[in-house]
Amino acid sequence: MLRGKKIGIIGTGNMGKALARGLLQANVITREHLLLSDRKAERLSTLVEELGAVSASNEELIAGCDVIILAVKPQDMESMLTPLRPLFRTEQLLISIAAGLRTDRLERCLQTEIPVVRVMPNLPVLVRSGASAYCLGHYASWPHGVVTSLIFSAVGLVVEVAEEQMDSVTALSGTGPAYVFLLAEAMAEAGAREGLPEEIAGYLAVQTILGAAQMMTQSDDSPSTLRAHVTSPGGTTAAAINRLEQQDFRQIFYNGVRAARTRSAELSQE
Repeated sequence: MLRGKKIGIIGTGNMGKALARGLLQANVITREHLLLSDRKAERLSTLVEELGAVSASNEELIAGCDVIILAVKPQDMESMLTPLRPLFRTEQLLISIAAGLRTDRLERCLQTEIPVVRVMPNLPVLVRSGASAYCLGHYASWPHGVVTSLIFSAVGLVVEVAEEQMDSVTALSGTGPAYVFLLAEAMAEAGAREGLPEEIAGYLAVQTILGAAQMMTQSDDSPSTLRAHVTSPGGTTAAAINRLEQQDFRQIFYNGVRAARTRSAELSQE
């Protein structure tokens, strides 16, 4: 579906750079069919030299690409798009990864019936282990979703959701890596308090999280079932889990995710 197509990425910060690398590493597209633009010339030239992709201005990229990925900051989006509005064509696909920007807002900004897809990727796309969710705009249809899935599967897992669910996606997978980093911090600090050297406690915490994550991805069992398997009655794991449950661990976590979703909705309105 992407054979012969040209993909352009406007913005080569962390997310744009990760997508460019992922697309080439997964052989989704060839170097000569990947166009990159960025207002920071030095950052752009460094990435173009690394990847062998094509450097372009925003105007050249829009004129020459079938799929355009907007990887710029949300607050810069409308000022960047407005002067470029006449260049877009309805046969193109526009993919935005700007957090909080709804598809209808982008459609109003463009003032044309171009298909728009909104994607919420998360930080692990940098290591091709991301979790991305997308929703279709008013003029986008199933084939546009397939193209989006092909692109973002190069850097991890992809799912489709309704736009009304994107704030929940932000609160779960978008913000989620920080929850895991906090867990790693807490585990390492707890190990150090119990007598381990800080460096060793850190290694053990990170590897434990990595190993547990791999078990969940490779097992047909649910996380709840896997937890039950390692929780022997009267054992050390049971003692820890019981204390966490007594301290209302789940509700604390629920409250955190709810706060993130609420803030995401507020930012969308702003």
